[in-house]
Amino acid sequence: MDDATFLPRLGLGVGLLAGIALYEHRRGRGSDKIREYGFLFGSGLVGAGYALLHDLCTHGLSPDYFAIGKGLESAARGFWPDVAWLATRAGWSAGLVIGCALLRMNNPQVERRRLGYASLVRALTWPLAASLLFAFIGAWLGPNLLDSEFDTSALHRPGVTDPSAFLTVWGIHIGSYAGALLGLLVAASRIRRARRKPKVPGTSAGGLSGDGQLHRLRGRPELG
Repeated sequence: MDDATFLPRLGLGVGLLAGIALYEHRRGRGSDKIREYGFLFGSGLVGAGYALLHDLCTHGLSPDYFAIGKGLESAARGFWPDVAWLATRAGWSAGLVIGCALLRMNNPQVERRRLGYASLVRALTWPLAASLLFAFIGAWLGPNLLDSEFDTSALHRPGVTDPSAFLTVWGIHIGSYAGALLGLLVAASRIRRARRKPKVPGTSAGGLSGDGQLHRLRGRPELG
């Protein structure tokens, strides 16, 4: 299951971000954009790394899940390179979405302080930890719940050598997705609550506080 458009789309996205950063730099706001894009890039790398390790483990449990469940026939021959590439693409995209959501929750507002990037990095641990926790829950629910609640007769067709392992991996993946979403909601809620704390006097709406990294937005008056 090769997506020939992924690398061109990735290159286009990186080019657009670089162009925006250059434009903002010429307007005197480049440092903020560089930090934002650095955080997004890091979020994507974390997501890709997590997905790579996640699918390396689940492929070892049930290659049939990828070969038959996801239609990736080469998965029957091994994890590399096709399953790894599939995991990397999915994890990279998920990491970018999570990073964008956290940045959006930290947008400058007059009545709320802005958290530093160290706080946003710590917030990333919530989707990761919840995804891992729910993956273990899904591993138990897969063969115990899915097999009894749904018609799984299709799993017994030729090619699926271990239906129980197939359901286990199915449950792990469902749990991982659900956990990442729940963890993102928790992280967003915590960011929202943290930003309600009184701002440090003499900082603007765009200042980064909470991590000892304070700065003023250029061209904006200081808030009394």
